[in-house]
Amino acid sequence: MSVLVILPAILLLPLFPFSMVAVLAFDRLRDGWLRSLLLLVWTLPGAALLSTSDTAPPAWLVAWAMLTALFYAWRAVVLQDARLWIVFLAVSSSALLWAGAGGAAMIAKALGLSLPIAFASALIEIIERRRGAAHVALDLRLAGRAPKLAGLFFIGLLAVAAMPVSPSFFVLLALVSDQAATSVMTTLAILACWLLWSWAAARLVTGIVIGRAHTAPNDISDHLASFYGAGVVGLGLVGVLLGGIML
Repeated sequence: MSVLVILPAILLLPLFPFSMVAVLAFDRLRDGWLRSLLLLVWTLPGAALLSTSDTAPPAWLVAWAMLTALFYAWRAVVLQDARLWIVFLAVSSSALLWAGAGGAAMIAKALGLSLPIAFASALIEIIERRRGAAHVALDLRLAGRAPKLAGLFFIGLLAVAAMPVSPSFFVLLALVSDQAATSVMTTLAILACWLLWSWAAARLVTGIVIGRAHTAPNDISDHLASFYGAGVVGLGLVGVLLGGIML
């Protein structure tokens, strides 16, 4: 892989410490809808750049990327603010794309990882607008107070954590399949990230979703629930479609 590809790609799919700039920028962005849109598309330029090379990046660069992905996945486990949590998961997943560099369908892999993140980010924006913040310390207990919103948020977190049949599930499956025959360490790093994402999502579910309501319900409307419910179905369909492309 050419240096002319590697250098800008490190900034577009940022590796630590350059990733700190991306985290700061997303966290400072107050418009949640704009943040969700950017989380959907921000990895596409880097993925497109990596797709121009038909050779894999050097081993040291892949190791750097895997360490970045693991670092942000591990930090996400202890985060209590859902908005910052989704940003950390976005950075972690973008670093994993380096494991697919030199392979096929890089744009599809980038979209497969970013779609669930953007979907969950939009739901986090709704929670913040209705509850003031999406934070574990607030004891939101969404399951009792807003069951439709809680259900959609729960499914969104499962999709981010790459549960079947979300798009990210098929992306990680493709990355593991690509690396299994060439690098045991990279394969283990991807699987470890997968596990950490699931752990981090479970902690958010426990802190934000689970609990019994102590106030009158203030749920989202049926129309909004149907809209995001259609988004959940769409994520599954896109996941199956991307799985057919990548596997």
